[in-house]
This record gives sequence, C-alpha cells and structure tokens, in this order.
Amino acid sequence: MIDFNWDEGNLRHIALHNVLPEEAEFAIQNDPLELAYEVEEEEERVVELGATESGRIMMVVSTWRGNGFES
Repeated sequence: MIDFNWDEGNLRHIALHNVLPEEAEFAIQNDPLELAYEVEEEEERVVELGATESGRIMMVVSTWRGNGFES
C-alpha cells in the first residue's frame, strides 16, 4: 500500500480540475502508463496516465518522498 501525503496547495490544484484525492490515488495505484520522468529543482517527478475506479482517465504527476508519494 502506498502512503499519499497531500498538502493544501496540491489539494487546491486538483480541486480546480474537479479531482478528488482518492481518484488520483486510485489512478496511480492501478497500472498507470508512465508518460515521463522529470527532475525539477532536484525533485523527481513521475507523470502517469491512469484511470479512476469509475473509468475517468487522468494524468497525474507525483513525487516520491521518504515518507510516501506526494501528488
């Protein structure tokens, strides 16, 4: 199981796209297609295309940190 850590800025950002944290987490955990790997300001980011439980397709950018993923 992956532990996700959401900060207020990221929660506000996904809300602008009508995305719930649970939807993004489901998309990441269920065999997404990796589109890109980026390093920005010494932070590694993974860009993935995945589907929610209801079948909604979304692109999710996440960062692995020592205590879990930040999306």
